[in-house]
Amino acid sequence: MPGWSWAGFDDYSAEGEFITLHGTTLQEAGFIEWASDEPTEDLRCGVVSADGLLGTGNCDWKREFICEFHSPDEHVREARDPELPVGYVAVGDLGFYRVHRDRVMWETARRRCEAEGAHLAVANTALEAAAVFRTSGLPDWFWVGFDDFDHRGNYVNFDGQQLGNPGVYATFAPGEPDTAIHCGVARGDAKLGTGTCTLKREYLCERYKPGQKPPTMAPSPSAPTGYVTAGNYGRSLYKVHRDEASWETARRRCADEGAHLMFVNSQEEADEVLKKSDLPGWFWLGFDDFTNEGEYMYLDGTRLVDSGYSSWANNEPTDDLNCGVAKTDGLLGTGTCKLEREYICEWDKPSSPPLPSPYPSGYVKIHELGVYKVHRDRVPWEAARRICQAEGAQLLIVNSQSEAEAVLGTSGLPSWFWLGFDDFDNAGQYITLDGNTLLDAGYEKWDSGEPDKSVNCGVASVRGLLGTGNCNLKREYICELI
Repeated sequence: MPGWSWAGFDDYSAEGEFITLHGTTLQEAGFIEWASDEPTEDLRCGVVSADGLLGTGNCDWKREFICEFHSPDEHVREARDPELPVGYVAVGDLGFYRVHRDRVMWETARRRCEAEGAHLAVANTALEAAAVFRTSGLPDWFWVGFDDFDHRGNYVNFDGQQLGNPGVYATFAPGEPDTAIHCGVARGDAKLGTGTCTLKREYLCERYKPGQKPPTMAPSPSAPTGYVTAGNYGRSLYKVHRDEASWETARRRCADEGAHLMFVNSQEEADEVLKKSDLPGWFWLGFDDFTNEGEYMYLDGTRLVDSGYSSWANNEPTDDLNCGVAKTDGLLGTGTCKLEREYICEWDKPSSPPLPSPYPSGYVKIHELGVYKVHRDRVPWEAARRICQAEGAQLLIVNSQSEAEAVLGTSGLPSWFWLGFDDFDNAGQYITLDGNTLLDAGYEKWDSGEPDKSVNCGVASVRGLLGTGNCNLKREYICELI
């Protein structure tokens, strides 16, 4: 087989981290011999050469390929602990770690580790620092789990342990820490340092062992001290903090009280709380754009545009400023996260637990059409297909005009988003994931100039019109339970 042929690995799950179709890293799979200058940046799909070396290729190209069949009675070793998320590997008896090669800000890295039931890595001993940091393969400085948000110059790890205390590693590089900056970094020589929190770096997550649960701050069952109602607005209780703090410190202090930085969900709430707070200038609220730059979301994942209130001040939001602020006139803005401001915490009154849903988390039934979930994280088409499949669903296939209107038209998704059709088998002939033509599926209403037959993957807009897009671009998507 001349040249390169396709092999069964890609980096759709996490850019730069190549995973086999079984969900194991190449290292776990047992073979990781790259050709010279490979892997190539921005090429996502695995290839192998005739001399047995690995590389990456443009997924849209056509190549020869090799299939592998496992007979039913063959024992196939599962290299990955099924209780661990994909990508986590054991380092001796120290713990489970995952190297993330996508570059993000420190707060984004912290949240992504947390979403995996993990935390930004910390070293408890010189042995752990050497074993984990030295073998991470990460260039230069990468994010780890300590900061000085609570007390400037006093660096503590994710669970509040001060660096340098017994059992907490604290070997800094020469000239470090720079106490003018706040977020923890490490490098391959196992030395620590500090970095500007809004720079984008690679990062290392450390996972709790299977069966262990990360510590969580449970909501207070009764109103914490100092929390009061706001006029006739009775959904929550509020506390105005006149001590100034950075956004991250404010977030933590609210959490320590069993509350959260305030969310504004209506004009009434803005009138009763913001306008009567008597705070001077700008003060912190609980939204940011750490997850997707330019898309502001509250700490519970609700986008401002979906929250019921998004009244921005003139010239706001400001590019390159990430943390949410407000003024007593009720208008919103963004500010430099490390500046110290006053802030408002909100405590949500306990409510009756909702009735258990018969559907997986996030899925809702729309009329008698089906059960759907709108994913607002942006991923390539193939990653979207797999995520839907992992949820027992598939990328949405539209079967009627009524489904287009009820699902596409109310999704609230901007621009184009992924649907479940493509022309991989026959160029220019678009087939749904269940093998039907669009016409046979029941809906084939193209936008003007579509389909663009130079690209392969199905998209749709909130207007209910179909199109095609570059499969490697990142878009939002809708899954439908099968």
